[in-house]
Amino acid sequence: MTEKEHATERRDLDEAVMRSIREEIASAIKEALREKSEKPSDFMEGETGSVALNRKTDGIAAARMVRAYAMAGGNVEKAAWLSKRLWDDDVGSVVTRAFSVGDFAGGGFLLPADMARELIDLFRPLNVVRAAGARTVPMPNGSLTWPRLSQDAAAQYVGELTAIPTSEPKGGQIILTAKKLAGLALISNDLLRTDAGPDADRTVRDSLVEALANREDRAFLRDDGTNYKPKGIRYWSNNVISVGATEEDTIVAALNALAEDNVPLRNLAWFMASRTYFALTKVRTTNGERVFPELDRNMLRGFPVFVSNNIPTNLGGGGNESEIYLVYMPDAVIAEMGGMEIAVDSSASIDTGGGTTVNLFQSDATAVRAIMRHDFALLHDESAAVVTGVTWT
Repeated sequence: MTEKEHATERRDLDEAVMRSIREEIASAIKEALREKSEKPSDFMEGETGSVALNRKTDGIAAARMVRAYAMAGGNVEKAAWLSKRLWDDDVGSVVTRAFSVGDFAGGGFLLPADMARELIDLFRPLNVVRAAGARTVPMPNGSLTWPRLSQDAAAQYVGELTAIPTSEPKGGQIILTAKKLAGLALISNDLLRTDAGPDADRTVRDSLVEALANREDRAFLRDDGTNYKPKGIRYWSNNVISVGATEEDTIVAALNALAEDNVPLRNLAWFMASRTYFALTKVRTTNGERVFPELDRNMLRGFPVFVSNNIPTNLGGGGNESEIYLVYMPDAVIAEMGGMEIAVDSSASIDTGGGTTVNLFQSDATAVRAIMRHDFALLHDESAAVVTGVTWT
C-alpha cells in the first residue's frame, strides 16, 4: 500500500472515529434533555407540602382530590386512604398530603393554592381577558385599594430668579372588593368511581374549569358592577365612540381615541365577537385586496385580536349591534382572594334551570360546587376604547 493510500485510510479512520464520538455525544445530550423535560418541576410550597407537582398534570391533582372526596362521601380520612390506594404516583402523593394538611369544614374544602393556580391557568383559553395579559394581583383580605393619578404633576419653563410654580398631581383610588363567583357541575358517580385513569380525571377537571371560566370571561368584558358582579371593560371605559363610515375608519378611530388621551400605543389588545372578526376578514379594497390581511395571524393594526362570543351581537334598538374593545392591557387588573372552595353533594335536589330539577340520589350523580372570589378593574378609565353600533356581517 502506498504512502498516499495509508494517509487516505488513516483519514477515513479518523473521520469514522470522530463521527462515532459526535453521535455518542449527541445521543447523551438528547437523553439528558429528555430526562430533564420529564422531571417534575421544582418543589411547590404551600398546603400540599414539599412533594412536587409535575406541571404536565394541568389540574389533574385538583380533579383527583374532588374524586376522592366525593367517593369518600366527605370523609377526609377515607378520602386520604382512597387517594393513596388509587394513585401510586407523584400526583397521588400530593393529593394524599393535601388531605392530611388541608382546610376542611362545612362539607367542603379549600383547594390548595398550587392546585387552584393550575386550574385558573386553564382558564386562559376560555377567558380572553386573562389570555390577553391582564395582571393578576393578590387580594388576601377581600379588599384592595389601588392609588392612581387622575392628572399628572405639571412642569413649566421659568425665567431667572422667578419662583417655580407649584403643582400637585390630582389623585384618586380604586377599591377592589371580592366578588363571589360560584359554579355548579353535575358529574356521574360512575365517572367518579371508575378506574378510567387520566380520562376520568380530565373530565372532572374540565367540568370545574368550564363551570367558572366562561362566566368570568363575560364579567371581565361586560358586567356592569351591580348585583354583586365585577365591572368589566365596557363599563370602566369613558372612551365610547360610534362605529365609523367604514370598517377602516372605525379601527383608526379606536386607535386615535386612545392616542388623544395619551394612552401608550403599545401592549394593546382588541376584543370582538366572532361575527365582527369574520366580517373584517372579508373587507376588500376597490382593487379586491384585503384591507386587514393580518387577521390571518389574529392581528389587527399590529395588535393581537381576541374573539369572544361573550360580547353580544344583539344590542341596540334593532337587536343586531355589537361592540369592539381596544384595551391597554397593563392597566387591566384581576385581583384574586385566596384559592378555590370546593364542596360536593350527592343527595340534594338541584335546579338545573328552566324549571327542571334533578335529584342527585335518584340520578346517581354528584354536584360539585366551586367558588372563587375576585374583582376586575382598569386602572385608568381612558385605557380602553369602546366602539358601539357594530353591525358588520
